[in-house]
Amino acid sequence: MKERLTLVFLVLLRMAIGWHFLFEALEKNRTVEIGETATNKPWTSEGYFREGVGPMAKLVKSQLGDPDDLLMARLTPREDVSGDGSQRLPEQLDREWSEYLERFAEHHGLDGEQRDIANTIMMREKNHTGIWLTTKPGNVDWLLAGLWAERDRTPFKRNYPGGTYEVDVSIAERVEEYRELVGEYRALGGDKLFALGKDVEKTRRPAARAELGARRSELQSLLDKRTSEMQQALADEVVSKEQLKDQGPVPPPERHWLIRTIDFSTRWGLLIIGAGLLLGLCSRTAAVGGAMFLVMTLLTHPPLPWLPAPPTSEGNYVFISKNVVELIALLLLACIPTGRWFGLDGLIHALNPWRKKDEI
Repeated sequence: MKERLTLVFLVLLRMAIGWHFLFEALEKNRTVEIGETATNKPWTSEGYFREGVGPMAKLVKSQLGDPDDLLMARLTPREDVSGDGSQRLPEQLDREWSEYLERFAEHHGLDGEQRDIANTIMMREKNHTGIWLTTKPGNVDWLLAGLWAERDRTPFKRNYPGGTYEVDVSIAERVEEYRELVGEYRALGGDKLFALGKDVEKTRRPAARAELGARRSELQSLLDKRTSEMQQALADEVVSKEQLKDQGPVPPPERHWLIRTIDFSTRWGLLIIGAGLLLGLCSRTAAVGGAMFLVMTLLTHPPLPWLPAPPTSEGNYVFISKNVVELIALLLLACIPTGRWFGLDGLIHALNPWRKKDEI
Protein backbone atom coordinates (compact mmCIF):
# COMPACT_ATOMS: atom_id res chain seq x y z
CA MET A 1 0.00 0.00 0.00
CA LYS A 2 2.80 2.42 0.90
CA GLU A 3 4.57 1.65 -2.35
CA ARG A 4 1.41 2.38 -4.36
CA LEU A 5 0.86 5.67 -2.58
CA THR A 6 4.46 6.57 -3.32
CA LEU A 7 3.90 5.94 -7.03
CA VAL A 8 0.66 7.95 -7.01
CA PHE A 9 2.20 10.99 -5.36
CA LEU A 10 5.26 10.90 -7.61
CA VAL A 11 2.99 10.89 -10.65
CA LEU A 12 0.93 13.73 -9.18
CA LEU A 13 4.12 15.69 -8.52
CA ARG A 14 5.16 15.29 -12.15
CA MET A 15 1.73 16.35 -13.42
CA ALA A 16 1.54 19.35 -11.08
CA ILE A 17 4.89 20.67 -12.27
CA GLY A 18 3.88 19.97 -15.87
CA TRP A 19 0.65 21.92 -15.37
CA HIS A 20 2.65 24.85 -13.97
CA PHE A 21 5.07 24.89 -16.92
CA LEU A 22 2.36 24.36 -19.55
CA PHE A 23 0.02 27.13 -18.45
CA GLU A 24 2.86 29.56 -17.89
CA ALA A 25 3.86 28.95 -21.53
CA LEU A 26 0.27 29.32 -22.75
CA GLU A 27 -0.11 32.66 -20.98
CA LYS A 28 3.16 33.97 -22.40
CA ASN A 29 2.20 32.91 -25.92
CA ARG A 30 -1.27 34.43 -25.53
CA THR A 31 0.13 37.88 -24.70
CA VAL A 32 2.45 37.70 -27.72
CA GLU A 33 -0.40 36.67 -30.06
CA ILE A 34 -2.63 39.53 -28.86
CA GLY A 35 0.19 42.04 -29.32
CA GLU A 36 0.52 45.55 -27.92
CA THR A 37 -2.82 47.00 -26.82
CA ALA A 38 -4.09 49.36 -24.13
CA THR A 39 -4.62 46.40 -21.79
CA ASN A 40 -1.96 43.96 -22.96
CA LYS A 41 1.80 43.97 -23.27
CA PRO A 42 3.52 41.08 -25.06
CA TRP A 43 5.65 39.04 -22.70
CA THR A 44 9.40 39.37 -22.94
CA SER A 45 12.27 38.25 -20.73
CA GLU A 46 14.13 41.54 -21.24
CA GLY A 47 13.00 43.10 -17.96
CA TYR A 48 13.86 39.92 -16.05
CA PHE A 49 17.43 39.95 -17.33
CA ARG A 50 17.86 43.71 -16.94
CA GLU A 51 16.93 43.44 -13.27
CA GLY A 52 19.05 40.32 -12.71
CA VAL A 53 22.26 40.27 -10.69
CA GLY A 54 23.51 36.75 -11.39
CA PRO A 55 26.16 35.67 -13.93
CA MET A 56 23.58 34.84 -16.61
CA ALA A 57 21.98 38.27 -16.24
CA LYS A 58 25.38 39.98 -16.48
CA LEU A 59 26.13 38.05 -19.68
CA VAL A 60 22.85 39.12 -21.27
CA LYS A 61 23.16 42.72 -20.06
CA SER A 62 26.62 42.91 -21.60
CA GLN A 63 24.81 42.57 -24.94
CA LEU A 64 21.72 44.65 -24.14
CA GLY A 65 23.26 47.42 -22.07
CA ASP A 66 22.59 48.44 -18.48
CA PRO A 67 19.06 49.93 -17.96
CA ASP A 68 20.37 52.80 -15.84
CA ASP A 69 23.01 53.73 -18.41
CA LEU A 70 20.45 53.54 -21.22
CA LEU A 71 17.96 55.74 -19.39
CA MET A 72 20.63 58.33 -18.57
CA ALA A 73 21.72 58.33 -22.23
CA ARG A 74 18.11 59.08 -23.25
CA LEU A 75 17.77 61.93 -20.76
CA THR A 76 21.21 63.60 -20.70
CA PRO A 77 21.02 66.75 -22.89
CA ARG A 78 23.67 67.53 -25.45
CA GLU A 79 25.63 70.76 -25.43
CA ASP A 80 23.38 73.52 -26.72
CA VAL A 81 24.61 75.12 -29.94
CA SER A 82 21.49 77.21 -30.56
CA GLY A 83 21.58 79.19 -27.31
CA ASP A 84 17.90 78.64 -26.54
CA GLY A 85 17.96 74.99 -25.51
CA SER A 86 16.06 73.84 -28.60
CA GLN A 87 18.86 71.57 -29.90
CA ARG A 88 19.74 69.84 -26.64
CA LEU A 89 17.81 66.62 -27.31
CA PRO A 90 19.98 63.66 -26.18
CA GLU A 91 21.66 61.84 -29.04
CA GLN A 92 20.18 58.46 -28.03
CA LEU A 93 16.64 59.85 -27.87
CA ASP A 94 17.15 61.77 -31.12
CA ARG A 95 18.11 58.53 -32.87
CA GLU A 96 15.17 56.58 -31.41
CA TRP A 97 12.64 59.24 -32.43
CA SER A 98 14.09 59.45 -35.94
CA GLU A 99 13.77 55.68 -36.25
CA TYR A 100 10.16 55.94 -35.09
CA LEU A 101 9.49 58.56 -37.78
CA GLU A 102 10.81 56.17 -40.43
CA ARG A 103 8.61 53.35 -39.14
CA PHE A 104 5.64 55.73 -39.01
CA ALA A 105 6.16 56.85 -42.60
CA GLU A 106 6.65 53.31 -43.89
CA HIS A 107 3.69 51.88 -41.94
CA HIS A 108 1.23 54.54 -43.17
CA GLY A 109 2.75 54.84 -46.67
CA LEU A 110 3.22 58.62 -46.47
CA ASP A 111 3.54 60.57 -49.69
CA GLY A 112 6.03 63.40 -50.22
CA GLU A 113 3.80 66.13 -48.79
CA GLN A 114 2.91 64.06 -45.72
CA ARG A 115 6.58 63.27 -45.13
CA ASP A 116 7.42 66.99 -45.17
CA ILE A 117 4.67 67.66 -42.61
CA ALA A 118 5.87 64.74 -40.47
CA ASN A 119 9.46 66.01 -40.56
CA THR A 120 8.31 69.49 -39.49
CA ILE A 121 6.29 68.08 -36.60
CA MET A 122 9.16 65.86 -35.49
CA MET A 123 11.58 68.81 -35.50
CA ARG A 124 9.09 70.82 -33.43
CA GLU A 125 8.67 68.00 -30.91
CA LYS A 126 12.44 67.50 -30.65
CA ASN A 127 12.98 71.20 -29.98
CA HIS A 128 10.22 71.25 -27.38
CA THR A 129 11.64 68.19 -25.69
CA GLY A 130 15.11 69.76 -25.53
CA ILE A 131 13.58 72.70 -23.68
CA TRP A 132 11.42 70.35 -21.57
CA LEU A 133 14.57 68.57 -20.41
CA THR A 134 16.59 71.63 -19.47
CA THR A 135 14.10 74.22 -18.25
CA LYS A 136 12.26 74.53 -14.94
CA PRO A 137 8.48 74.25 -15.34
CA GLY A 138 6.60 77.55 -15.40
CA ASN A 139 9.40 79.94 -16.35
CA VAL A 140 9.42 82.12 -19.48
CA ASP A 141 11.30 79.68 -21.76
CA TRP A 142 8.95 76.89 -20.71
CA LEU A 143 5.87 78.94 -21.61
CA LEU A 144 7.32 80.29 -24.87
CA ALA A 145 7.97 76.70 -25.98
CA GLY A 146 4.25 75.99 -25.70
CA LEU A 147 4.59 73.54 -22.83
CA TRP A 148 1.76 74.96 -20.72
CA ALA A 149 0.12 71.58 -20.22
CA GLU A 150 3.21 70.36 -18.39
CA ARG A 151 2.71 72.90 -15.59
CA ASP A 152 0.13 70.71 -13.87
CA ARG A 153 2.52 67.80 -13.42
CA THR A 154 3.46 66.86 -9.85
CA PRO A 155 6.75 68.47 -8.77
CA PHE A 156 9.65 66.23 -7.87
CA LYS A 157 10.07 65.28 -4.24
CA ARG A 158 13.29 65.40 -2.25
CA ASN A 159 13.99 63.84 1.11
CA TYR A 160 15.60 66.04 3.74
CA PRO A 161 16.32 65.39 7.45
CA GLY A 162 13.27 67.47 8.29
CA GLY A 163 10.95 65.62 5.93
CA THR A 164 9.97 65.27 2.26
CA TYR A 165 9.42 68.43 0.23
CA GLU A 166 8.28 69.17 -3.31
CA VAL A 167 10.77 71.01 -5.52
CA ASP A 168 10.42 72.47 -9.00
CA VAL A 169 13.58 71.42 -10.86
CA SER A 170 14.30 70.59 -14.48
CA ILE A 171 14.43 67.05 -15.78
CA ALA A 172 18.17 67.46 -16.42
CA GLU A 173 18.77 68.31 -12.75
CA ARG A 174 16.74 65.29 -11.69
CA VAL A 175 18.81 63.12 -14.05
CA GLU A 176 22.01 64.33 -12.42
CA GLU A 177 20.61 63.33 -9.02
CA TYR A 178 19.74 59.96 -10.55
CA ARG A 179 23.29 59.61 -11.89
CA GLU A 180 24.70 60.22 -8.40
CA LEU A 181 22.31 57.63 -6.96
CA VAL A 182 23.44 55.07 -9.56
CA GLY A 183 27.05 55.71 -8.62
CA GLU A 184 26.29 55.32 -4.91
CA TYR A 185 24.43 52.06 -5.48
CA ARG A 186 27.20 50.61 -7.64
CA ALA A 187 29.71 51.54 -4.96
CA LEU A 188 27.82 49.23 -2.60
CA GLY A 189 28.67 46.20 -4.74
CA GLY A 190 31.87 44.25 -5.20
CA ASP A 191 34.13 41.94 -3.20
CA LYS A 192 35.69 44.82 -1.26
CA LEU A 193 32.48 45.10 0.77
CA PHE A 194 32.88 41.65 2.29
CA ALA A 195 34.92 41.94 5.48
CA LEU A 196 35.82 38.85 7.53
CA GLY A 197 33.42 36.80 5.40
CA LYS A 198 30.45 39.04 6.18
CA ASP A 199 28.50 41.24 3.80
CA VAL A 200 28.94 44.61 5.51
CA GLU A 201 26.53 46.41 3.16
CA LYS A 202 23.74 43.86 3.44
CA THR A 203 21.27 46.29 4.99
CA ARG A 204 22.11 49.35 2.90
CA ARG A 205 22.01 47.70 -0.51
CA PRO A 206 18.27 46.77 -0.64
CA ALA A 207 17.25 50.26 0.49
CA ALA A 208 19.52 51.90 -2.09
CA ARG A 209 18.22 49.61 -4.81
CA ALA A 210 14.61 50.42 -3.90
CA GLU A 211 15.34 54.16 -4.09
CA LEU A 212 17.13 53.69 -7.41
CA GLY A 213 14.22 51.69 -8.82
CA ALA A 214 11.71 54.33 -7.75
CA ARG A 215 13.78 57.12 -9.32
CA ARG A 216 14.21 55.12 -12.53
CA SER A 217 10.46 54.48 -12.78
CA GLU A 218 9.74 58.16 -12.17
CA LEU A 219 12.03 59.36 -14.97
CA GLN A 220 11.02 56.56 -17.34
CA SER A 221 7.34 57.38 -16.95
CA LEU A 222 8.00 61.06 -17.74
CA LEU A 223 9.99 60.11 -20.82
CA ASP A 224 7.32 57.63 -21.94
CA LYS A 225 4.67 60.34 -21.57
CA ARG A 226 6.71 62.77 -23.64
CA THR A 227 7.31 60.12 -26.31
CA SER A 228 3.59 59.32 -26.43
CA GLU A 229 2.82 63.01 -26.97
CA MET A 230 5.24 63.08 -29.91
CA GLN A 231 3.62 59.98 -31.42
CA GLN A 232 0.13 61.38 -30.88
CA ALA A 233 1.10 64.65 -32.57
CA LEU A 234 2.22 62.75 -35.67
CA ALA A 235 -0.93 60.65 -35.71
CA ASP A 236 -3.25 63.66 -35.29
CA GLU A 237 -1.58 66.01 -37.77
CA VAL A 238 -0.24 63.77 -40.53
CA VAL A 239 -2.69 60.92 -41.19
CA SER A 240 -6.48 60.75 -41.18
CA LYS A 241 -8.62 58.89 -38.67
CA GLU A 242 -9.58 56.45 -41.41
CA GLN A 243 -5.90 55.61 -42.02
CA LEU A 244 -5.30 55.09 -38.31
CA LYS A 245 -8.32 52.81 -38.06
CA ASP A 246 -7.44 50.76 -41.16
CA GLN A 247 -3.68 50.47 -40.64
CA GLY A 248 -3.54 50.27 -36.85
CA PRO A 249 -0.71 51.45 -34.59
CA VAL A 250 2.91 51.67 -35.68
CA PRO A 251 4.73 48.42 -34.84
CA PRO A 252 7.34 48.69 -32.06
CA PRO A 253 11.06 48.45 -32.87
CA GLU A 254 12.48 44.97 -33.19
CA ARG A 255 14.06 43.69 -30.00
CA HIS A 256 17.69 42.62 -29.72
CA TRP A 257 18.35 39.30 -31.46
CA LEU A 258 19.46 37.71 -28.18
CA ILE A 259 16.20 38.61 -26.43
CA ARG A 260 14.17 37.40 -29.43
CA THR A 261 15.99 34.07 -29.29
CA ILE A 262 15.58 33.71 -25.52
CA ASP A 263 11.89 34.70 -25.67
CA PHE A 264 11.10 32.20 -28.44
CA SER A 265 13.03 29.41 -26.73
CA THR A 266 11.38 30.12 -23.38
CA ARG A 267 7.81 30.24 -24.67
CA TRP A 268 7.99 27.08 -26.73
CA GLY A 269 10.43 25.26 -24.48
CA LEU A 270 8.12 25.67 -21.49
CA LEU A 271 5.20 24.49 -23.63
CA ILE A 272 7.00 21.31 -24.72
CA ILE A 273 8.37 20.58 -21.24
CA GLY A 274 5.00 21.20 -19.58
CA ALA A 275 3.10 19.03 -22.06
CA GLY A 276 5.66 16.24 -21.71
CA LEU A 277 5.43 16.23 -17.93
CA LEU A 278 1.64 16.51 -17.85
CA LEU A 279 1.04 13.76 -20.42
CA GLY A 280 3.92 11.55 -19.31
CA LEU A 281 5.55 11.74 -22.76
CA CYS A 282 9.35 11.52 -22.66
CA SER A 283 8.80 12.46 -19.03
CA ARG A 284 12.38 11.96 -17.87
CA THR A 285 13.77 14.05 -20.73
CA ALA A 286 11.15 16.73 -20.02
CA ALA A 287 12.16 16.72 -16.35
CA VAL A 288 15.80 17.29 -17.32
CA GLY A 289 14.75 20.13 -19.65
CA GLY A 290 12.70 21.74 -16.88
CA ALA A 291 15.61 21.44 -14.46
CA MET A 292 17.94 23.13 -16.96
CA PHE A 293 15.46 25.99 -17.38
CA LEU A 294 15.30 26.50 -13.61
CA VAL A 295 19.09 26.47 -13.39
CA MET A 296 19.13 29.36 -15.88
CA THR A 297 16.63 31.31 -13.77
CA LEU A 298 18.75 30.73 -10.66
CA LEU A 299 21.86 31.92 -12.50
CA THR A 300 19.93 35.09 -13.42
CA HIS A 301 18.46 35.75 -9.98
CA PRO A 302 20.34 33.75 -7.31
CA PRO A 303 18.17 33.28 -4.19
CA LEU A 304 20.66 34.99 -1.89
CA PRO A 305 19.05 36.91 0.99
CA TRP A 306 21.13 40.07 0.47
CA LEU A 307 20.22 40.31 -3.23
CA PRO A 308 16.98 41.86 -4.59
CA ALA A 309 14.14 39.55 -5.56
CA PRO A 310 13.32 39.18 -9.27
CA PRO A 311 10.29 40.99 -10.76
CA THR A 312 6.90 39.49 -9.75
CA SER A 313 8.63 37.27 -7.19
CA GLU A 314 7.18 36.54 -3.77
CA GLY A 315 10.66 36.81 -2.28
CA ASN A 316 13.59 34.64 -1.30
CA TYR A 317 13.71 32.07 1.46
CA VAL A 318 17.32 32.25 2.70
CA PHE A 319 19.10 30.47 -0.16
CA ILE A 320 16.17 28.15 -0.95
CA SER A 321 13.53 29.67 -3.24
CA LYS A 322 10.59 27.89 -4.80
CA ASN A 323 12.64 27.49 -7.97
CA VAL A 324 15.23 25.53 -6.01
CA VAL A 325 12.54 23.25 -4.57
CA GLU A 326 11.05 22.66 -8.01
CA LEU A 327 14.51 22.04 -9.45
CA ILE A 328 15.21 19.30 -6.89
CA ALA A 329 11.80 17.75 -7.59
CA LEU A 330 12.50 17.67 -11.33
CA LEU A 331 15.90 16.05 -10.80
CA LEU A 332 14.15 13.39 -8.73
CA LEU A 333 11.57 12.82 -11.50
CA ALA A 334 14.39 12.55 -14.05
CA CYS A 335 15.67 9.49 -12.16
CA ILE A 336 12.41 7.51 -12.18
CA PRO A 337 10.07 6.41 -15.03
CA THR A 338 6.82 8.00 -13.84
CA GLY A 339 5.67 8.30 -17.45
CA ARG A 340 5.55 4.51 -17.67
CA TRP A 341 3.52 4.25 -14.47
CA PHE A 342 0.89 6.69 -15.72
CA GLY A 343 1.35 8.45 -19.05
CA LEU A 344 2.00 8.06 -22.74
CA ASP A 345 5.45 6.61 -22.02
CA GLY A 346 3.68 3.54 -20.61
CA LEU A 347 1.62 3.12 -23.77
CA ILE A 348 4.66 3.51 -26.02
CA HIS A 349 6.61 1.09 -23.88
CA ALA A 350 3.80 -1.46 -23.99
CA LEU A 351 3.61 -1.25 -27.81
CA ASN A 352 7.38 -1.49 -28.26
CA PRO A 353 8.10 -5.00 -29.61
CA TRP A 354 11.80 -4.74 -28.77
CA ARG A 355 11.37 -3.89 -25.08
CA LYS A 356 13.07 -6.10 -22.54
CA LYS A 357 10.66 -8.30 -20.64
CA ASP A 358 12.31 -7.63 -17.28
CA GLU A 359 12.29 -3.82 -17.61
CA ILE A 360 10.35 -1.79 -15.05
